[in-house]
Amino acid sequence: MTDETYNGYTNYETWKLCLNLDNEEHLYNFYKNYKGDKDDLKDEIEHDFEVDNGYKIEDFWSYNEWREINWTEVLETRQEE
Repeated sequence: MTDETYNGYTNYETWKLCLNLDNEEHLYNFYKNYKGDKDDLKDEIEHDFEVDNGYKIEDFWSYNEWREINWTEVLETRQEE
C-alpha cells in the first residue's frame, strides 16, 4: 500500500492552497479561526484571490487542480489555530 498524501495533506493541491494561505500574512490573518463552512470558505478564497488586472484564482490553477482540493481539510486547518 502506498501513501497517497502530500506533506501530511490529502493531496498536493490541498497542501498548495494551505501553503499559500499560511505564507501570505493578510490571508493568514483573515482566514485563521475561520467560522464559516467549507462552501463559504471556497467562495471567499475564490473572491480574495482575484487580482487587479482581472485574473482569478482559476487562471493560476487548473480546473482539475481546483477540483481536487479537499475543502473540509482546508477548513479544518483554518480552525486549528
